Amino acid sequence: MTVLARISARLRGLAAAGLAAAALTACAQPAPVPDFADLRWTNKQAMTFQTNDKVVQSDFQPSFQPPYVEHLMPLPPERALRTWAEDRIAVTGTSGVPGEVGGLRVVRFVIRDASVREERLQTSEGVRGFLSDEQAWKYTAHIQADLEVLRDRTVLASATTEGYRSKTLGEKASLNEREEVWYALVVDLMQDFDAAMAQNVRRHLGEHLVGQ
Repeated sequence: MTVLARISARLRGLAAAGLAAAALTACAQPAPVPDFADLRWTNKQAMTFQTNDKVVQSDFQPSFQPPYVEHLMPLPPERALRTWAEDRIAVTGTSGVPGEVGGLRVVRFVIRDASVREERLQTSEGVRGFLSDEQAWKYTAHIQADLEVLRDRTVLASATTEGYRSKTLGEKASLNEREEVWYALVVDLMQDFDAAMAQNVRRHLGEHLVGQ
């Protein structure tokens, strides 16, 4: 083999090795992390109350223990509820009640529950289980919140709304896929909550709203 032929063969070998290394590097690259933005409601008109102030509080205490996983989620239901209250509840800054003497009126949003429970589902064993990708996990989210109008510490009117949603996940799902399911679960649940709470507010707190 001539020197030129040896050099040409060497270059072809290096090129093939480079392509193989590039392919292995590409395979080794981790999947891009999904963007889990907070769920906002600024595209909807806020429900404005004739009150002096607004208070948002949470009585929910996560356990941080299995089978509950809300603290691991990219959008925990509790945070989604707080954001909902920030965007969907507004106040006039005055009570709007002529002749009312003493005391401030407050609209208070209280988070009672914002939990997500994980459940392991039964899947096939043996060859069938190895070859299939069955639904292996179930996630059930539960939220409950009260919206109250108070004068001093007296509750004048209130509306309670709660909701449940569940989604399942395949046994071979990646971490990104698991988080995408969790995120979609909370988004769907909050959309249910928004529609139900708006209806309950009109029914039970309508007299305290502006423009209703």
